[in-house]
Amino acid sequence: MESELQSFLSDLIDIIQEKYNDSLKNGDEFNNGLNFAYYDVLEIINSQLKVFNMDPDLFDQATPILGEKVKKKSERQSSGE
Repeated sequence: MESELQSFLSDLIDIIQEKYNDSLKNGDEFNNGLNFAYYDVLEIINSQLKVFNMDPDLFDQATPILGEKVKKKSERQSSGE
């Protein structure tokens, strides 16, 4: 994959994951809806990476477990996951 495209997708995924995590901070209905919407977008990106034969692992698990905070690879390694 071209490095520019990979950088773009990596930044995009990081930004959406941050917004996903922010939506978990307040458990009201509005933020629950935002959380699901961000999750859905990340799932679509992950699916499209697979459809276009791009390695989703390059993007450090784009799709989180719904309702759980996204943990970056460095956070998972430091916690022993």
